[in-house]
Amino acid sequence: LALTTPTKTEPEPEPETVVGPDPELLTPKFSPASPPVAVSTKASPDKTLALIGRAIRNGGDLDLYNADLGDEGARSLGPALAKVPKSRSFTAIFLGGNRLSAVGASSVAVGLRHGCGRFITSLGIDNNPLMGDAGMKGLAKALPATLECLYLSHINLGNDGMAALAAALPR
Repeated sequence: LALTTPTKTEPEPEPETVVGPDPELLTPKFSPASPPVAVSTKASPDKTLALIGRAIRNGGDLDLYNADLGDEGARSLGPALAKVPKSRSFTAIFLGGNRLSAVGASSVAVGLRHGCGRFITSLGIDNNPLMGDAGMKGLAKALPATLECLYLSHINLGNDGMAALAAALPR
């Protein structure tokens, strides 16, 4: 019986570490058999009216932020706002992120000018980059005297839109 002492060996060097994104993470994993996801492009007039009805029952604010209204939903919203009784008026209306163009903004202006919009203190129209100067011109004429806060980032205002807004602010 012979006893041997194990010899000390050098540890194997570790593989070189490469810094950077894992290529596996950069490769999308889509199945060709996956059905396409349907994306709504506008809120139906019925959906818009249902949202307004719910807000009227709850009182306070009309929060339609990212409600996917589009111009079609705004065409329903404007006249509906005009019919909201003063006793059920909103304190704030938030319409940000709804893809409103000048057409949609003008439709909303109808409700602001003739209905519950005359009593709001806050109006959010931010994140509607299609609105532009023409949309602001339509809305500026309808801004209520009670307005204290106006959220309007990312609506692509130029000089004409800003001039319309500035003319409306003293009211």
